[in-house]
Amino acid sequence: MQKILTRREKTVLYLTAGVIVFALAFNFLLMPLFARISRINKEIVLTRMKLLKYSWLLSQKDDLLAKYAAGGSSGNSFGQDDPLLAGLSTIEDLAQQSNIRIIDIRPDMQEKSSSQHKEALIELRAEGNVKGFFAFIYKLENSLFLLKIKKFQLSLRPGNQDLEGRFTIAALFVTETDKGAGR
Repeated sequence: MQKILTRREKTVLYLTAGVIVFALAFNFLLMPLFARISRINKEIVLTRMKLLKYSWLLSQKDDLLAKYAAGGSSGNSFGQDDPLLAGLSTIEDLAQQSNIRIIDIRPDMQEKSSSQHKEALIELRAEGNVKGFFAFIYKLENSLFLLKIKKFQLSLRPGNQDLEGRFTIAALFVTETDKGAGR
């Protein structure tokens, strides 16, 4: 027995089949294409940002080399005996440049070391204003020494507008065997 579909039923059947075919084509053909295009666009944006950063660093090349030469010549004679002292001196200089007053600075005697480098922790307590702390953190992270802030805490000092900051700074020093291998 054959049933003949009415015109309305045929129209609904064709529309339903068309929607199903469109949904399948959209999900299996167009969505992967859109996802790929989106991923490639994100990679392009990231690459452009990296290129802008690298071009800015390249434009600052002469200044960075001059700072490195100045820091290396004065820091090498002082830091050859103990690189930790050179790192502490650098932290003090950066704090002074940022208008931060150091209350207490203590190197941690438990240093992590390996055959190629050693890492020392420095506990620092300082006071100053917000702008000074931001400048100090920025200069510390971008210094020529390998210094990194592990932990920090800022708190308001009672009775005045200054902040008190407690920092744990990791200083990474390359050992003599690794310096010779790089040349």
